[in-house]
Amino acid sequence: MGVPTIHYKESAFPSPEKPFIIVVGMNPGLNEDKQNEPFVGPTGKMLKNVYLNSMGILDSHVVWFTNAARCCTPGNTNLRNSHVKACWPHLDADIQKVREFHTVGGAVLCLGTHAVQTISKNMIGKTLTLSKAINMQGEAIADNLHFFATYHPAGVMRSPKLKFAVAEHLELIGQQLQGKVPSPSLPNFVPIRSPK
Repeated sequence: MGVPTIHYKESAFPSPEKPFIIVVGMNPGLNEDKQNEPFVGPTGKMLKNVYLNSMGILDSHVVWFTNAARCCTPGNTNLRNSHVKACWPHLDADIQKVREFHTVGGAVLCLGTHAVQTISKNMIGKTLTLSKAINMQGEAIADNLHFFATYHPAGVMRSPKLKFAVAEHLELIGQQLQGKVPSPSLPNFVPIRSPK
């Protein structure tokens, strides 16, 4: 069955009364495959240390880590749609178990294109691009389950300018699950004014 969905031990203790975030990545890398745990490689460390641990999300939210595909691809090659399709029943079952355990609302956070496509196709009914998904931040996709998307940490490592966008997206999740922003929340755009 591959690398399972796990509770991130640094986040709040799993309690039905605490809001939850299910973080969905692409697929396990070599480190994750060896340790049978998602997000233990370099990109996972970045996600945990730079974003989750430093933003206060972990004190008040139960975080669950999983992936669109459960197994490291042979030779760490590119992920194929057939891998994701084969793993969807396991991911779907895990999402349902987490939702049944918690009595309060939560969020699915999709990291990157593969996660966005998997969740949007199977839970929203249409396949979204990452840019369209980012514009849907906070929309309800099921009872007490909100949809969020951001760039995969591997993308941030390749293009550091994305790190601020990821921080803003994660801040939106925390605010929405604490009831501080209306649902759904989209950014307000201020028109550019020319100098006088």
